[in-house]
Order: sequence, then structure tokens, then C-alpha cells
Amino acid sequence: MNPFIVNTPGKVIFGNNSLENAGRIARDFGTKAFLLCDDFSLNHKDIFEKLKNKLEESGVSYTREQIYGHKQVLPSLIKEYDFKDTELIIALGGENVINTAKALKEILSEAGERKGVLFGGRGRKTIPLLAMPAGLFASSAVTNQMYTIDYEAEKYYSVSQKDIYLPDVVIADPKICFIEKNRDLRFFILRLMGGIIETYVAVDGCAFSELLAGEGVKYLVSCIAEMLSDKGDISEDFSERLCYASLLAGFAEGYSQRGVLRGMAQEIISRYAVDVNEVYGALIYEATLTNMRRVQFFESYEETSLKYAGLGSVFSGIDYSYDKKDVLMRAVTEYLSNLTESFGAVRLKDLGIEEEDIYLISESAKQFANPAQLANSEIDGILKNSY
Repeated sequence: MNPFIVNTPGKVIFGNNSLENAGRIARDFGTKAFLLCDDFSLNHKDIFEKLKNKLEESGVSYTREQIYGHKQVLPSLIKEYDFKDTELIIALGGENVINTAKALKEILSEAGERKGVLFGGRGRKTIPLLAMPAGLFASSAVTNQMYTIDYEAEKYYSVSQKDIYLPDVVIADPKICFIEKNRDLRFFILRLMGGIIETYVAVDGCAFSELLAGEGVKYLVSCIAEMLSDKGDISEDFSERLCYASLLAGFAEGYSQRGVLRGMAQEIISRYAVDVNEVYGALIYEATLTNMRRVQFFESYEETSLKYAGLGSVFSGIDYSYDKKDVLMRAVTEYLSNLTESFGAVRLKDLGIEEEDIYLISESAKQFANPAQLANSEIDGILKNSY
């Protein structure tokens, strides 16, 4: 797989050993950095030492702050540091670290006004952010989401608005994104499947759709095949493909409507301390099956049904043709069904979701746009059948 550079509102640099560029890129922004990291840097000291050496070689000094797995950190950061001399923010770690760093970037862009719930930041002088995702969540660095806070209540919120919350530069090095077998890797793969399937059918524009249905999905399918073979340790090639697929899913989310699947997942994780990957794992099969039933029998969704058929060709290996459309669409749900069974995806009740909350979760999900317009009863059915 070849390295690549993508220009979003910022820049994404993907490829093995791309961490080697960290010092030079940071130096382009300034010489005094605030470095946010998590327990990843404690568990993988060799990677942190490499980053440290690259910064020192480039003449970049830093103040380091460790985040230990919780999100309630922004108020204490703002109270403890004045950031007067900070010229850039560097984030090394998982989703929590990167979204916290995005919020810190926005807060410091408010020119010292640290009160209320802060959104936006466009059109003001900003402090640049260099993000290096570690662990499973390469996608978190390229999705338009961050944490922000209410200073009086000292609470955090996870938000995704029309304003742009993206790092200025993302270094996505597969060697630091997937170090070892992760306990929720199975559910993460199901989440990627859900994100790519849902986004592919929602996104308009041939160029992006072709990328998503072509190389990206093929890489993801090959990742799943390797995972099912249970070879033990994750190979370097597997890490690279999975990191690529994760970034692709993140890019896709920025282009897509946010469908009911994401709406359900967001509402559940806002109410329960559960892993979002497991939530996706519990919902993906029923959500995809319901969407496909809808598009298959309504002529107004002809274009969407052809996209599903295109995905079915990738998953099944059957050559695409229009007269095979129904067979190829069934291939998508059959693939997901077998995958879900193989991975042993949990039910919602296994995650501790209370049955009386199903109605509230469903009502929240109905507010999200969806690739196919679902009836309220269909949305209710996804949750009930996943419970």
C-alpha cells in the first residue's frame, strides 16, 4: 500500500514511518508546544521516545500533560496552564486525547475568553494542532468532532457541528495505530463495516463513492478475512490495511449524512458507559437489513440499490451486472450476518441497555437523516430486533 497525502481543511499524511516527519512539521508551526498524550505513551515508550527525539532534533520544546482515560480534563487544563507561550498543540493517543486537543485548540482560539460553551473558531487567530492517532481510532483524527465544556458546570460535551473541528496536520502512521491485538478489535471491524456501508450509500459524487467501494472496502474485507483466520499477532500488513480503512471511514463520515445507525449509537453512549464499537456491533446487521429492504422495493431508491449491489460484488466476489442486482444486495446482508455470527456480536441487552430506554433512543435516532427514508416503525424495529 502506497503512502498518501490528503488535503482536507488540514492535511493527512499516511504511511509507515510517517512519524519521522513529526519534528519537521511541528517546527513549521513553532518551537514551543503543548503535548497531550495518554497511557499509550507509557505502554509504548519506544514510540514516545522517537517523537521526543524528533522534536528535540528540530528545536521544539514542549510541556507534557498526561490524560488517564477520562474526558473530564479540560477545566483542569485551563486552570493549571496559561498557555501564554504556546505556539502549537501536539496530540499523541486515542480518540479521547485527540478530541480533547481539538477542543483545547478552539478554546485557545477564543483569545482568552474561557467561559460558556465554546463552538466554532473560524475567522479567528488559531493555534495549530498536530495530531498523531494511536490505538484503534485513526478515524477520530479526521472526523468533525471534539469535546467542549461548560465552565460553570465543569462538564464536557461531545459535539459535531457545521464548524470545522479538525487538526491542521494528522500523521497517521500504521505502526503506531495498531501495535497489538486489541480486546475490541472485532467490534471495531464491525463498526468500520457499518460506517463504510452506511456512508457509501449516502454519499453523492462518483469520485468519492468509487474510492470507498473500490480499494477501501477491498482492504477492509481482506482485514476481516485475516482476522477470521485467527493467526494470532497482528501483522504489519494487517495494521496498515486496518489503519487505511479507519481513515477512510473517518473521511467518509465528513462527507455523509448522519444516518439512524449513528444516531442510535450516539444516543446510547451518551446514556451508558459502553464501548461504541460494541454498540455498532449490536446494531449493524439489523440496520443494514432494514435499509436494504426499503431501497430494494421502491423505485425512487434505484441509485441507492445499485450502490448496495456494488458493495455486494466486493463482498461476494460475484461480477457486477444489473440483472444480478437482487442477488448482490442479498450478498451484503448475508456477509454481515455471517460476520456478526463469527465475531459473536453482543445484543443491546448484553450491554446493559434498559428496555424502557429503547423508545427514547429510537426517538433520538429519528432526527437523523438516513440514506433511505425509514418509517418510524422500521427504526423501532431495528432497536427491538437488536435487543
